[in-house]
Amino acid sequence: DMVSNDEFMDKMREEKFDIAITHHLDACPVSIIHAARIPQFGYILSTPLVKTQLNNLGIPVLPSILPSHLTDASNHMTFTQRLKNYLLEMWQTIVSRFFQPVNIDIAFRAKFGEEFPSNADLVLNGQFLIANVHPDIEFPVPVTSKVTYIGGLAMSNESKPLEEPYASFVNKSDKIVFVSFGTVADPKVMPNSWRKAFVELFEKNPNINFIWRMENDVEVPKNVLRNLWHPQNDLLAHPKVVAFISHAGYNSIGESIASGTPLITVPLFGDQLRNSRLAEYRRFGVRVEKGNLTFDSLNEAMYKILDNPSYAKSASALRKIAFSSPLKAGDSLRHAINFALENPHYNRDLPSLNHFQLYSVDVISLLLLIPFLFFISFCVIIK
Repeated sequence: DMVSNDEFMDKMREEKFDIAITHHLDACPVSIIHAARIPQFGYILSTPLVKTQLNNLGIPVLPSILPSHLTDASNHMTFTQRLKNYLLEMWQTIVSRFFQPVNIDIAFRAKFGEEFPSNADLVLNGQFLIANVHPDIEFPVPVTSKVTYIGGLAMSNESKPLEEPYASFVNKSDKIVFVSFGTVADPKVMPNSWRKAFVELFEKNPNINFIWRMENDVEVPKNVLRNLWHPQNDLLAHPKVVAFISHAGYNSIGESIASGTPLITVPLFGDQLRNSRLAEYRRFGVRVEKGNLTFDSLNEAMYKILDNPSYAKSASALRKIAFSSPLKAGDSLRHAINFALENPHYNRDLPSLNHFQLYSVDVISLLLLIPFLFFISFCVIIK
């Protein structure tokens, strides 16, 4: 427990850090930063933009234009999707503003006294948000200069030469489809029905070679190179790799764009559902539902990509956008941190508005009330 570890907290204070950067998933580090007497802090985001985090920076975002990172929708939402998105965002706001800080405050006030500030107030003091997002590729959303985009920071425009056994496998291939569900989805627990569907896909497409992240105990045909680790970025960058079957993790989305490789997504959980909608929205990916993962669904999705060159063109266009941005991610990152250090008291917050004010419910209600009162008055007069 870092809070009760006096040696750790003393070392944090002795370092006299100028600024701290914390991840958005947990609010507790913000209270640790305050207890360590670090004067400034900012957030870093490894997922798509999160509404509650933007709200903490004083940036209001309408749930009608930005799908939650946990909503299975693009920014073109139906009424039902907008309703679900609104309720989800409202619940996340309630949890982050009222429920989550309670336990954090209990722990810190027990250690540092009742005067220790509430976590709900401390999270509002962030100077910036560093987002691993490319604004020209993501769903568009209006933000302030507190948000710094560094999407593409880890992207490389160059690839390394392939080593064996990959070099030989690629050289003898005409087309290659790369299959990987990332490091979170353990191949050991992949359902047998899915394994059989993939093996059938490989067997019935002998003219296509496949590279599969999978256990070595699975029997596969000769057109498959299988292992638990592959040089993924270098493989995706090879022109013979024509499609990428993925779980639609955010890193996979970025790797697909960096290499200009069309995606076949099988989203499993979390932001992957929403990420797969982004691939559809930008026309560089098609989706297979995990509840309907069969040979037929995989084969149909694969040939939808292979037979329609528009997906490859879209992926290539997004790659060009990612690497032609005039603002380099590394420069943007340095600027955000240096600006905060040099201007610690600069306020870029928008007005703090409640729901009625933000959505102009009070104004709209008045505008509706005026003609209604005129109508009532008219009815009374003519009587």
